[in-house]
Amino acid sequence: MSVKSLGDVGTKELSEVLRHNTTITRLDLSCNCISAVGASALADCLAENSTICAVDLSANNFGVDGGVALAHAISQNKTLTSIDLHSCNLGDHGCMALAMALSQDCALLHLNLRANAIGDEGALSLAFALEHNTTLQSINLLTNDFGDAGMEALQPVLKQHPSVKMDESSGVSLEEAGCNIC
Repeated sequence: MSVKSLGDVGTKELSEVLRHNTTITRLDLSCNCISAVGASALADCLAENSTICAVDLSANNFGVDGGVALAHAISQNKTLTSIDLHSCNLGDHGCMALAMALSQDCALLHLNLRANAIGDEGALSLAFALEHNTTLQSINLLTNDFGDAGMEALQPVLKQHPSVKMDESSGVSLEEAGCNIC
């Protein structure tokens, strides 16, 4: 469903259908004009869903509020292993909410936060979360806005957890995330 202009109404309707889903394991809603309203509806669904293991929401401008809602879903969901939030305008506060979910050792293995206007505050919160997280294997933080303070906070954590990669290759495919392809 990538690049379909699903919007918030379509995302809400799809979320209702997915509440009863027992077969769909991956969901690509990239480039669908989803705002915080649609992201919140999807987050409510994902918090309860036990089938979907990978979601691509890249290039949807849901911002901080959508990021906060999805962070809650990530902390509740025990099957979601990969989420792509590339270019969703999360900023520091959205990133901080996601960091809180990561610090609770959620099921997430792969996280793409590329190009989200994440500054030093967001990077610092991610560094703290990664110190406590034992599941995450890759994170993509390229083209964000953190400076030396953010990099200084992240570098020791990444050295301490060599299985967590912070480079362009961490934008993993859904197949690599361990999802069955239907």
